[in-house]
Amino acid sequence: MGVIVSVILNGKNIMPKQGLSTKAITKTIYITPDLGDSLQLIMYAENLGSIPPNTGLLIIHDGDDMYQIRFAGDLQKKSAIILRRKKN
Repeated sequence: MGVIVSVILNGKNIMPKQGLSTKAITKTIYITPDLGDSLQLIMYAENLGSIPPNTGLLIIHDGDDMYQIRFAGDLQKKSAIILRRKKN
C-alpha cells in the first residue's frame, strides 16, 4: 500500500486522504483576506506506507518567489508550517 496523507489549512481538510507518489500533486490555494494574516498548514499520515515515516516535498510559489519545504510524519507526529502575510 502506498503512502496516504491529509493536508489541513486553518482547520479545513483541503486534501483528504491523498496518495503520494513520485509524481507531483498540484493544489492552488488563493490567499484571501478572510483567511487572516497567518495560515497554518498541517500534513498528517493516514497510513505509513511500506517504508515509514511518510515524507514529501511542499513547494510554495508566491509571485516570483519559490520555497521548498521537506516534511516527514508518522502516526504519532504531524508536520506543520505557519505562513505569515508580509506587511506592506
